[in-house]
Amino acid sequence: MTLGGAECGIDDLYSKESRPSNNCVLRLFDNNYLAKTGVVGLGNTSPQNTWRNNFRLQKGIVCYASSKDLADHDFLNQNRLNCRYLQPVQQGSLKNATCILCQSEAKYRGEEQPKWLRAETTVRGESYSLVDMANIQNFLPHIAPNGQRIPILPLIVALYHDPLPGIYVSRKEVDINDFASDYGFSQEELIAYFEDKKQNQYNLQLLKNFPSVDYTPISQSLLKAVVSVPAISKLSSDRQIKEIPNPILSEVEIPEPGSNSGWGAQQYVMEVLRNNDWIVYDVSQQRCGYDLLAEKGNKRKYIEVKSSLGSCSPTLTEREWQKAKEYGSDYWLAIIENFRVESQNPIYWIHNPTENCNAREITVIQYSINRSSWLVAVNDDLDIEKL
Repeated sequence: MTLGGAECGIDDLYSKESRPSNNCVLRLFDNNYLAKTGVVGLGNTSPQNTWRNNFRLQKGIVCYASSKDLADHDFLNQNRLNCRYLQPVQQGSLKNATCILCQSEAKYRGEEQPKWLRAETTVRGESYSLVDMANIQNFLPHIAPNGQRIPILPLIVALYHDPLPGIYVSRKEVDINDFASDYGFSQEELIAYFEDKKQNQYNLQLLKNFPSVDYTPISQSLLKAVVSVPAISKLSSDRQIKEIPNPILSEVEIPEPGSNSGWGAQQYVMEVLRNNDWIVYDVSQQRCGYDLLAEKGNKRKYIEVKSSLGSCSPTLTEREWQKAKEYGSDYWLAIIENFRVESQNPIYWIHNPTENCNAREITVIQYSINRSSWLVAVNDDLDIEKL
């Protein structure tokens, strides 16, 4: 992601539809609102830029090291003062220190922050990718400092109430599975980061204010808890995933993430398409319901890449399945089994999977296609020119 797109995306996530643009971005833990990026806020004279410093070296949450470095937990958890790439001005202090990998003249302000984003300088500025999101120890000290976890009930209400159109799937109820799926939390992360006990003062206050809430703590429900919150009723029952904003199309290459996420297979499929004269955009980090958008002439295809190191029975998220239904004959699965980075990999092309494959709905509202099902639907004689 590039800097401008990242800032606007975070703004949208926290913005509330019913509030004006100069006072709509929720500061979740400060109980106030700010203007959207580029808009002059109340009482201000210059445009708001809430997130700018967080994406700069000064604030210290980015790291310019390679994906290989950031996949090493020892490096990821290492204090920045001990980093081999650091050039300190004063020993034992980050203030005014520089990084030999950073091509700008940026200097640390002095904050010691985790390495949450990988930064890379490109011809169009800086681009960013996430590091290993599953490394709980990298995030725990800041998400739950000193063991003070975030109360889960008010957090869910604050996030899901009054969102911008297209931010979430339309729901009359929000359960913890929805929350975990939307934000990519595992059960271990839910337990590590969030306080689920009813006795917690903030959870208890919400339960008292809304007696209709049906809630069972995570540890007792094994993620089957349901939070039916009246405050979320603004979500219209007829709002569908098709209202998700159009993807931001950019020819800037998406950097390799620090964890295994199917990135290599996506790049492989993209290269195959480009070699066959398709213009291909990588939108895999934009939560559009597909990884690649391919264009040739007046043709447009939406392609979701699924891969594995062995046999593959792919699972589609609810968002991916809904987009597959919406785009129908223009939606394709590109499946790669036994994927190897340095090898030639056969791609199995599955056309219109919601019509041509049998899928079973599983607990987290994803759609699993058995290998025997998609093998029957493979287009053996597919000419990629006629895709």
